[in-house]
Amino acid sequence: MKIKVIEQKFSGEFHKKDNQKFFPINLNIPEGTQKLKLKFTYFPEYMKNKKQAVEDINNKLNDFYKKNVIKLDSEMREIFKEKKKTLIKELIPLKNQLNFSLYSPLGKFRGRWDSPHFYGKKIAIDSKCQEDTTTGFLCGPITGGNWTVEIETHGICSEKVSYELEIWFYKKEIEYKWYKGELHLHTNHSDGKTDLKNMVELVKDYNLDYFALSDHNTISAWNEITNEMTDDITIIPSIELSSYFGHAVALNINSYIDWRTTDKNDNLEKQIRQIHNQGGLFSVAHPFSIGNPVCMGCEWEYSEIDWKQIDLLEVWFRNWEYNIIQNTLARKLWHRKLDEKYKITIISSNDLHDPQFYKNNKRIPFTYVKAEECTKEHISYALSRGKAYISSGPEVDFKAALNDNIIGEMGDVIKFNSEIKLRFSVKKLTNKVEANLYHDGEIVYTKNLKKSKDNMIYYNISKVGYYYWEIKAENSKEILVLTNPIFIKQ
Repeated sequence: MKIKVIEQKFSGEFHKKDNQKFFPINLNIPEGTQKLKLKFTYFPEYMKNKKQAVEDINNKLNDFYKKNVIKLDSEMREIFKEKKKTLIKELIPLKNQLNFSLYSPLGKFRGRWDSPHFYGKKIAIDSKCQEDTTTGFLCGPITGGNWTVEIETHGICSEKVSYELEIWFYKKEIEYKWYKGELHLHTNHSDGKTDLKNMVELVKDYNLDYFALSDHNTISAWNEITNEMTDDITIIPSIELSSYFGHAVALNINSYIDWRTTDKNDNLEKQIRQIHNQGGLFSVAHPFSIGNPVCMGCEWEYSEIDWKQIDLLEVWFRNWEYNIIQNTLARKLWHRKLDEKYKITIISSNDLHDPQFYKNNKRIPFTYVKAEECTKEHISYALSRGKAYISSGPEVDFKAALNDNIIGEMGDVIKFNSEIKLRFSVKKLTNKVEANLYHDGEIVYTKNLKKSKDNMIYYNISKVGYYYWEIKAENSKEILVLTNPIFIKQ
């Protein structure tokens, strides 16, 4: 295994006006990071102007006397006055006090640097807990993405305090793979027709790599998960929050989420916060299912939801052609949210209840996820970053290149360059198809592809915006593939 070391440096200065505030620094930690080291220093560590320090301490002691000591009896007031000179000597030199806390991309606390314990020393966080991680910090997976070092200015005594933060990423070179799965499945712990064991055998027969165990408003089936079951398939503990005004899958959680709401104007902030605090994802399920009284509570009616908090959206429900109305409506909803600058990953769902469903239906969709490993954590994380596409058969990949170097892929945000080429590869076609490239919701390029052939399409971009691909069956409205976008910004 090759290890690559990447170094970043940040520096700046604080003044007295910055005292007792928080200053976040964003770290773009690359995928595959195995270890993280940080070194934080600031100067001066102590206030150099002794005369000013004495004056500042004296003023504070006087304030303390007027606020607190004056309320005591005369004997205690005299004791304080006698101790005042000694206190001033003991408190010199005054220390500038800066600390920082470290947070992962989902806001999870990963440790705290406490001055003076770590001053001028490297601290380490390792992804494997059997390795050394510095006291005060938490070992565990180091997922790629935007981490935050939040500097805490507990005490700025000097007129100016300069700081320097150095970071070293120890990155493993990773070969990512595509994993195929089902993100919405029920057992007989809710309204599914069979138990978990039979469902596991079913999805294995269809060569799935993972599935979400998402019974309605219960997590009791989790207790049936065994090591033997998960030998060659990943089960993602989940729950379908089946309310009166819409359904949502809480994906990759570790405890029960209360689904009960009594008002369609509820913004679900409480439930979404609980899901995210557990490292999970919030997925809007079949938003345009026909609701009451056809399917009780199935239609998405929450009007006050904060779409910035929505991670996933089911836009492809079962066979596209059979469900073309609700799928088209869901896709248009996704377009609107993209136009409103929300970045939401699209997924598929077969809302699997019956073990015979796969056998009895054709061209059913699965969600393909590009991840480091097929674990619930890696699948969930990849989904959160848009590293996924939906397909009922063809296998695809969608990347961006500049001067023949890959600079991004599905889910990535890339700075505009007129030399950028989009690359779309297509395999396992069983019939002729039509591939359409969308830019900001409109088709900008179409190419007909032949079956039984590996196809590669190139497209030179000319505008900022979001780009994604669809593949349609020839002379048909049926969709066979939908990718997540690549975002091009100015």
